[in-house]
Amino acid sequence: MAILKKTVIILSLILWPLNLFLNFKGLSFSRELVFKNDYQGEQLVLRNIQLYPNIPLARTFQNKPRIYFNKYVGNFFTLTDPNNYFFALHPVPITENLNLHKYPFLDIVFFLAGIFYIVKSKYKNLIPALFIPSLIFLSALKNFEGFDFILYLPISLLIINGIDVMESKNKKLFGFFSVTFILFAVPEILRAFIK
Repeated sequence: MAILKKTVIILSLILWPLNLFLNFKGLSFSRELVFKNDYQGEQLVLRNIQLYPNIPLARTFQNKPRIYFNKYVGNFFTLTDPNNYFFALHPVPITENLNLHKYPFLDIVFFLAGIFYIVKSKYKNLIPALFIPSLIFLSALKNFEGFDFILYLPISLLIINGIDVMESKNKKLFGFFSVTFILFAVPEILRAFIK
């Protein structure tokens, strides 16, 4: 069972670094912040102000700071969306990004188990300490592609925690799910080499 567990951990964690290595030249690594002046967004606000019956209502719902706030919040929710990590944001990918596959899609089971049993993890203090500041920083970037790899460690620790929990709770279920996981993960990892 130990070999099966190690195999699952390796297959779980190898896809994101592998995809980054294979697609490194295609990454943009833009350090531009969402708070940079957005002329088109400001013009859209000015146009939409006319849709409101009075000025105070228009200023409440259509104002220039909201442009930057909406961009920040949009990035925040994209970075906290499990779809970003397990399904490459399909069916609606971000146009500026390569939308790399980060983890095999069945890893979401281990990830959710890791979150549910985070209090039993030996990394329960480290995971939020790494994840929250990284999330705040990445949300401020206009295009976080490539930089989001700093979330690899906390997400991987959650997945490892989920693997440990599933193995300790029910060895038969873990064995069955692990074999299923391997059958789906190997082709997904091999697909990274085919472009």
